Order: sequence, then structure tokens, then C-alpha cells
Amino acid sequence: MIVEPWDIVIANDNPQWHRKAKVEAEITDKVAEPLMFDILEAPAFSMIDGTTREIDGEKVLWADHRKVRPDLTPEQAIVKLHVPKVGYRAISNRDVWNTMKKAFTDLGCKVASVCTLERGKKFALSVDIGGSDMVINKNNYKAFLNMVTSHDGTIAMEAFDAFIKIICMNTFQWSRDAAKNKFKIYHLPISVDFKYFKDVQIIPEKSNI
Repeated sequence: MIVEPWDIVIANDNPQWHRKAKVEAEITDKVAEPLMFDILEAPAFSMIDGTTREIDGEKVLWADHRKVRPDLTPEQAIVKLHVPKVGYRAISNRDVWNTMKKAFTDLGCKVASVCTLERGKKFALSVDIGGSDMVINKNNYKAFLNMVTSHDGTIAMEAFDAFIKIICMNTFQWSRDAAKNKFKIYHLPISVDFKYFKDVQIIPEKSNI
């Protein structure tokens, strides 16, 4: 679901079926910057009989749009994403974007779409990996490398190939459902150096890596 004014969809060809995509022939760092909000972490609290108590073992994740979305009001610029366990490690939109850039450096592939969904709780991008045009019932289909993540605990960061470009929540889910092999990075309290992504092959979803 595309929730305005927070969610943004950018595509390199047309406004897509929902007519909500901003069209940019080349989706560069500058074009994608409004989607690269910071993720803030804060303690979780509860009010009981007028007394504030910290909730042990949990924290609150917030999307902070203030640096990248000057069009939002101060009230709109901070959005709650999730209340996870303290060990949950956020994987930001910028992490995924930079991983894509490192993986496809010098390969000549273009970003076909990038978007946030569900008030920023989901992030996705599709890279046109080329050379895989298909014609089915006179319709042209291209192959994409899709990279997605969530900030609400629903999915890990995933990368997979698909014939579906992600531009809405339906295509987000359809492409994931159709993917036979996925590379995953879980939201675990460990350090992952994303620069090694381009040296890793797509692995079966059942893998525990």
C-alpha cells in the first residue's frame, strides 16, 4: 500500500498502473535520496497510573525524514516503524541502496524502480539486469534483480531475480512469492559488511545463512 505523503515510488519508464510513480529516466543517488531516511532507535516506555516505566528488552524504531523530505511538516517527518526486541538490527534503505550500487558497479545495469511502502515500513528496488527479454501474449517482460527489506519485523533483507518490477505492495509480494532462490540477511545483532554482497551467489531460501 502506498501511503501519502510518506511513501514514494520512482520508475524509469512510466507512472505505472496506479499513476503514482514519479518518472525519472535515470534513477541516481540524488533522485533516490528522498527515500533514504534515517532510522532512529529509542527506549520503549509505558505509562501506568501516571508513572512512566521503561519496557525491558524492547525498543522503538522511528523513520526520521527530516534530512531528506523538506516537504513534510515536523509532525509528519517522524514516523513510528516498529517495536522490536533490543537485539533487532535495522537494515536501512541506504544500506540496501549502497549494496546494490556495489554489486552492480561497472555492469551497466540501470535501476528500474525504487519505492517505499506502508508508511516507510517496506523498501524495495528493482534493477534491470538486461538480456532476458521475454514475449508472452505479445507483452514484453524483462528480468530484474529485486532487493527488499522491512522495518517492521516482517521480512529480512532479501535479493532475488524476478520478472516482476516492484512498484506497489502487490508487486512486492508477487515477486517474493515467485522467487525460487533468495539471498537473505536477517535483522540480527551482528555486523555485516555489505561490500561482500557482490561476491555472494543467490542461495536457496531454505538456507540458514
